[in-house]
Amino acid sequence: MPALRIEKVTVITDEETISGESNVGEVSPMKTMPSTLAPKSKEPTVPTPIEQQIQQRAYELYEQRGRTDGHDLDDWVQAESEIKVTRANAA
Repeated sequence: MPALRIEKVTVITDEETISGESNVGEVSPMKTMPSTLAPKSKEPTVPTPIEQQIQQRAYELYEQRGRTDGHDLDDWVQAESEIKVTRANAA
């Protein structure tokens, strides 16, 4: 298999476009992009009322299964679905 050769590299950032010739193995310097993640707060997050209902229902499902681990996402998704349907029917 022949070696891969990159003829042109174009990097697009929020501030500018950088273009140039490059060979495999060469690395172009790039600006560090600011994080899009929310800054971490020292204070714990407080769940909204719907999140509290989902959390409570998911825990009930966990207990109904005999507290077997490994199904937390399934429990959460099922609880979320049940709570949203219940809220939609009430509206």
